[in-house]
Amino acid sequence: MTKNRLKPYHGIILIILAAIDIFFIAGYLGRWFGFFGTLLGELILLALAVGVVFVFGGDFKKVFPVRRPKACQVFGTFVLWLGTLFVTMIAAMIMLLLFPKEMAEVSGGISSAIMSVPFVVAFAAVVVAPAICEEAVFRGVFFNSIFKPERNKWITILVTAAVFGAFHGSIWRFFPTFFLGIAMGYVLMETGNMFYTMLFHGVNNFLSLLASYLLEFVSRSAGLQGMYGRNDMESVMEQSMELINMPLYTVGQYLSFFGGSGIILLYIGNYLLHKGQPGYDKGLFPKEKQRTLIVMVVTAVGCVVIGIFLMIGSMVSGGAFDVY
Repeated sequence: MTKNRLKPYHGIILIILAAIDIFFIAGYLGRWFGFFGTLLGELILLALAVGVVFVFGGDFKKVFPVRRPKACQVFGTFVLWLGTLFVTMIAAMIMLLLFPKEMAEVSGGISSAIMSVPFVVAFAAVVVAPAICEEAVFRGVFFNSIFKPERNKWITILVTAAVFGAFHGSIWRFFPTFFLGIAMGYVLMETGNMFYTMLFHGVNNFLSLLASYLLEFVSRSAGLQGMYGRNDMESVMEQSMELINMPLYTVGQYLSFFGGSGIILLYIGNYLLHKGQPGYDKGLFPKEKQRTLIVMVVTAVGCVVIGIFLMIGSMVSGGAFDVY
């Protein structure tokens, strides 16, 4: 039996169904069953993705290409994720500076939900399920439905990342998830193996899970919950952010450290993903890639210089410790 290639309207149909699930059905399930409802909503996403491929006669192996991973590419995925995280942190920090209240509300709501359930349930709902179910929808069906070999690969990567970011339901979360979506789309495009995008997605969400538990531990140790008289993580996040709204000095710190090192990590991670392949078989810094290396170094140094200027300017103006 000949397998059909998914068409753009197949992906659009899935996106509409996924939107109904995420913004309506999962919301009701969450209110009725808590995080167990959230987990069920993720499983519905997976069922929808599989169902669309089945109904339209798609090739499951091409739409969901999961193969045995290679150690070098697994390590490359970790390095690429870390580099992406560093770059994303700069965007998140700038948004935190400009919109501290809105960012605090988003982070507080997520942390509060995570802390309301046992760790095993949170791990399944926050880490495992999204890494499999959301990847099946976005980097699986939708990605394949709009990808055309003759078209610039970045069109598919950027469109998928934009839809992925929009599905997080908040303008305050759009840009960080958009950047992460770009990285995951690139990993899939370059490796042809969804295992790495699932790994990337899972590791990123696991960091958020750990951060929520760490915040809970720190807040309890510091007695923040008792200070404000409200025993919920959202209260802690809101009050904490009011106390430590990020000054321009901190943005300079983030830009100088995370910007420069993030770019270098992206280069190394990309090399590890392609190690041994044509164009990547002459070492980490081959002569053939001198132009790329120059751009990388100039960009990294530029981030450091701009960050230092921001810190110096903030100190000179007396704003290093101001609260914005």
